[in-house]
Order: sequence, then structure tokens, then C-alpha cells
Amino acid sequence: MSEKTDKLPEEMLARYLDGLADEDEKGLVKAYFASDEKALEEAVEASRAMAFQKMAVERFSEMAYDIVVRRLVMDGIIDANARRKRHLAYLIALFATLLLAAIVCWLVFKPLDVKVTVAEDPAFAIPSLPFETGIITYSINGNEPVRVPVNRTNMTALIESIPFGDKYKKMHVVFESDGYQTVDTTLEIKKSLTLPLRRDNSLGVIFGNVIDGLGRPVAGATVIVQDIKTLTDETGSFRIDIPMKKQMESQRMTICKEGFELWSGTYRPSSTCGWNVVLRQR
Repeated sequence: MSEKTDKLPEEMLARYLDGLADEDEKGLVKAYFASDEKALEEAVEASRAMAFQKMAVERFSEMAYDIVVRRLVMDGIIDANARRKRHLAYLIALFATLLLAAIVCWLVFKPLDVKVTVAEDPAFAIPSLPFETGIITYSINGNEPVRVPVNRTNMTALIESIPFGDKYKKMHVVFESDGYQTVDTTLEIKKSLTLPLRRDNSLGVIFGNVIDGLGRPVAGATVIVQDIKTLTDETGSFRIDIPMKKQMESQRMTICKEGFELWSGTYRPSSTCGWNVVLRQR
């Protein structure tokens, strides 16, 4: 062993050399510790040659890859801009996601306009008496009630700018109009709400009494309203129920009985106020 080698015990040198994977590196170490200049030069040249070979292989691989890719592009098998298109697709998807999130937030948090429309229920409507006027009163979350008039030409009440904090609460709504049933309900707040209008049948009853000139009840008298007929009872009382389709604000009634003069008059139907008719004898 040389002087350099003496400074490194053989056992440690052997373990050091075993730790090297590259044979050229092992040759360089052995030549260095052997002080063999020629062997050292040969080992350096071998190492350089090996490094050059590695570099050449890497360069050749890159060139081969480029050639193959260009060939595949020319044959239409792959797209040269595929990577760029993928990046563009990712950007578009990201933008669409952000835009969708912004739209959702805007829809959730923007103030809400609510349309409350009144519509006549055909089953409870009187063709000759269309809706004229009414009042919609609404209150949200127990706040001060607000009254909004509606009429035949505008049957919709617009409630504007309900804030986000009230959008998911309930609305108390009351509708009132002469001749219609009162609507008193609590509704979930939505963009559009409809209240059904139903006639209250206040024009559907005619009742009263028939007496003679001396104040005595007239039994068996025929009472006629449109095509509806009834007879007075032993007390002279009568009652006629008028179907919804035939109701009007005023009705013409005719009463007749043999031995009495024909009576005819026009009055407003009422379920609380009766008619008192006097038949005069002939």
C-alpha cells in the first residue's frame, strides 16, 4: 500500500468502495489511493466517456421523443395543442364554477319581490258580478301590517324588496272585499302567491212573509224568482235559495195567488233582512 493508502485502512476502503454503485467512481477512488497516475487518467477518461454516453442517450431519447410526437401529430393521432387546450379547459371550468357560485350567492342574498294575485274561483264566481275592489293586508314576521288595494284592472299587489333575513319566514295575508269570503292565511314567502276569491253567498237567499190587507198570513201563495218557485207556508213565510250562477245584486220577485192581485217587486237579496209583502184581494 502507498502512503495515501496507509492513511485509510483497507477495511474502511473496502466498505467505502462497496457503497459506490458506479464502477467508474470505484476505479477513480482506487487509482487515487494507489497513486497510479496512469490508472487515474484512464479512470477519469472512462468516467468522462460514460458521462458523455449518458448525455448522448438522454439527448437521443429527447430527439426520438420529439420525432415520434411530430409523427403522431402529422398522422392526426394526437393534437399538438392538447396540453394547451387542457389548460384552457381547466381555466374555463374554473371560471364557470366561480361564475355559478357568484350567481347562486346573488340569487340567495338579493332582496325578493313578491307578487300576490287574487283570482276568482270559478266554482264560487257569479258571471254577472265580476270582482271590483278589495284590500290585501300583509305582515312579515309580526311586523306592522301593510294594506294594498287591488281592483278589477289590477288584481296583483307587488311587495318589493323583502330583505334576505325575511325571505325564509312566513307571511300573514288577509284579503277582504264586499260579497266575498274573507281570506286569512299564513303562507311561505315565494316569488308569486295566489289568493282564491270566493263569493260569500250573501246574494243567495231571499226570504220573507206574505200577508193580506188585514195583516193575516197568506198560505199557499206562489213566490217566483227567475225560474225558481216556492209556496208560502201556513204562517205566510217563504225562503228561496238562489244558485251561485243565478245570483245578482237585485232580483225581481213575483207573488201570486187566486183571489189576490199579482204582486211584483225588485229588491236586493239578503240572508239577514227579509221581505214583507202585502197581497191585496181582488
